[in-house]
Formats: sequence, C-alpha cells, structure tokens
Amino acid sequence: DLVVPHRLAGIRVEGQDLLLQPRAAPDRALDVDTVAHHDRRRAAAALDPHRPSYAPALSGLADALTQLTVYGFDTSPGVIERAREAAQAAVRADPLLGEAHASLGRQQVAGGTWDWEEEERHLKRAIELSPGYAPAHMWRAEILMARGRVPEGSAEIQRALELDPFS
Repeated sequence: DLVVPHRLAGIRVEGQDLLLQPRAAPDRALDVDTVAHHDRRRAAAALDPHRPSYAPALSGLADALTQLTVYGFDTSPGVIERAREAAQAAVRADPLLGEAHASLGRQQVAGGTWDWEEEERHLKRAIELSPGYAPAHMWRAEILMARGRVPEGSAEIQRALELDPFS
C-alpha cells in the first residue's frame, strides 16, 4: 500500500502527482526545468486553491514565480503580484505551513515593497513552524545581512548550510 504524507491526504490523485515531484531548490541556477517546475505547481494549485492540503502547491508557485522574476526569466508586469497572491493564498489555506510564511516573507522584499519588518516576521514564523526548512534560514540571513545584523545573519546562513549543504 502507498503511504501518502499527511499534507497530501485529501488531494485528488492528479494533484498528488504534481506535488510529489521535487521542489526546485530556491536560488539555485535556473533553466528550462524551472519553468516546467512553475507550470507543475501552477497546475497543482489550480485544482483547489482553498483547501489546506493545497498550500504547499501555492507556496511552491509563489517561489517559482519569484525566481522567474528575480533572475530575469519573466519580468512581465504582474508576475511578482501573482507570486504575492499565491503566497498569501498559501498562508490563508494553511497558516501553520512554514513554507507558506517563508514564501510570503520573501515577497516583502523580492516583490519590491521593501517591508523588512514584515519579511522578517514571516520568516521568523516560518522557522518556528518548519525549523528544518533551509530556504527560510537562507532568506532570513539575506535580510539580516542587508540590515547590518551580520552576526545574526551569519548564524542563519550556517544553519541553512547545516540543513542543506547545497543551499
């Protein structure tokens, strides 16, 4: 018998297939696979965006859209706003999903609002909920360093590297 992770319980089979495909590591080199990853996440999120079990797809969609914009693969108007909307929907769908808070936190700066406090609040919440999620530590380190809080930022980078040496 196939054991389905609890976050995938209740998702139609086609959604599970899309969500079980590996999540592209944020901030790694982008290529055609990243665009395909974005398309898979968008398809999974579109199946039912209001159910808590779809929050991981919405969070992944937000991250993929952000990556496409930040790295210049898609700079068309509205892309980062769609990323922000997906991150907000992920938090609404499952407020206890750390990855969703990390996605929303990242939007505060990557999306151009430059709300450092709000970004840090969401990233701290992400780390509280999902302490093993390396990207949250990495993104928090970036804002801490940018704000001159180097010792804290260094500690977060170290934690991210311990969790995922390839991050």
